[in-house]
Amino acid sequence: MRILSVLLASLLLISIGSPAFAAKSEEKSTWDKSSLVFTSSEGDCSIIQAVVKNGGSGNMGQAVTWELYYISSGNPKNGTIIYTGTTNVLLSGQSQTLSYNPNAIIGNYMFKAYQISGHPGTGQLWSDEVQVEDCATPTPTPTPTVTPTPTPTPTPTPTPTPTPT
Repeated sequence: MRILSVLLASLLLISIGSPAFAAKSEEKSTWDKSSLVFTSSEGDCSIIQAVVKNGGSGNMGQAVTWELYYISSGNPKNGTIIYTGTTNVLLSGQSQTLSYNPNAIIGNYMFKAYQISGHPGTGQLWSDEVQVEDCATPTPTPTPTVTPTPTPTPTPTPTPTPTPT
């Protein structure tokens, strides 16, 4: 009887465990083999940009979300999301430039993108930090201009002339 109980318990565990294993293998099989990477990031007072590339062996099945983080000083990962967007559906090897106008607001910026669902990695990726600094509006330097000053013109003064007597 004890052997029968052990066999039934084993069968129960196998039947319960099987769907979990099946779901896990199905999840992996739905990954489209795309894999996003940031290849560059740069910026100045008027534009911040990062290039994201599908470095995987497969084409993306759908667009993914990206976010731009900002902090006045320190690590932008600890900052706030100031902008979000979506990528294009990228073919294998294809790149897209993500961009944003910081409107001369100095600080540190960083792009974050999400991998396609089912990607075996962490599910997200970060660009390098972009520092925006020295965005002061230049003050115009006065340029001396020559202003002509009128020169006085002599005014004739009548002088008496002697008359003979």
